[in-house]
Amino acid sequence: MAWYVWMVMGLALLVGEIVLAGSFFLLFFGVGAILVGLIVAAVPGLDIAVQWGLFSVVSVILLLGFRKRLAVGGASGSDADSLVGVRGKASAAIPPGEIGQGEVRGSPWRVRNVGATIAAAGDEFVVKAVSGITLDIERVG
Repeated sequence: MAWYVWMVMGLALLVGEIVLAGSFFLLFFGVGAILVGLIVAAVPGLDIAVQWGLFSVVSVILLLGFRKRLAVGGASGSDADSLVGVRGKASAAIPPGEIGQGEVRGSPWRVRNVGATIAAAGDEFVVKAVSGITLDIERVG
């Protein structure tokens, strides 16, 4: 495969990463494709099987080596996990299973009532889990 095909494929994968916003998966395959493109440009005539092998090995090494360092949402041990067990207040009524607004540590948050009772405006709740940018909460009392 020509070097420029690898470059185009790498750029397409990087654009895909931007579109998917934050999965940090396609990024490494995009960088891997670009690196293989550079290698093919420097060493013309590489067999296609060698090119695909390089792409696979380089991409997986990048993925395993750097993905945890870049992961933000849902990563274990992240700062958001420290919100579990913290108390906050509902900004408006939130029926069970519904999403609403709440305040935790002085900041507004998107919250999902995972409890069995409605959390009325001003009711205190406790954070049970962090799901991306949404806090799963349960009314106290």
